[in-house]
Amino acid sequence: MSSTGNINVRLWNSGALGVSGPVLALNSWTHIGYTYSSTNGIRLYINGTQFVTTGASSFTASGSPMYIVLGNDDGRTSLCSPGFGGSFNGAMDEFYLYRRELTASQVLALANP
Repeated sequence: MSSTGNINVRLWNSGALGVSGPVLALNSWTHIGYTYSSTNGIRLYINGTQFVTTGASSFTASGSPMYIVLGNDDGRTSLCSPGFGGSFNGAMDEFYLYRRELTASQVLALANP
């Protein structure tokens, strides 16, 4: 999350690849989906609809462990503490992590069970 409330999705390996999404509506559940492949890049979905994409990317993950950070700064682990920057204040439910890129129709199905 940014300090203005926008959703940020980042991959990091000595450089960032990322996209920024919308500001979330208050007092409302929002389904957020995010996929990645080198062919399609990052795709950010809001309530099952693709919001933004980076397009094809040559990003390569390092051999080092990578962190998943939800609801806080965009991944710089030294900054991941409550109250920093754009910390999310609310509830999250049903986090899923897949070993493959989901299709747009699969993301839509998850957003509308």
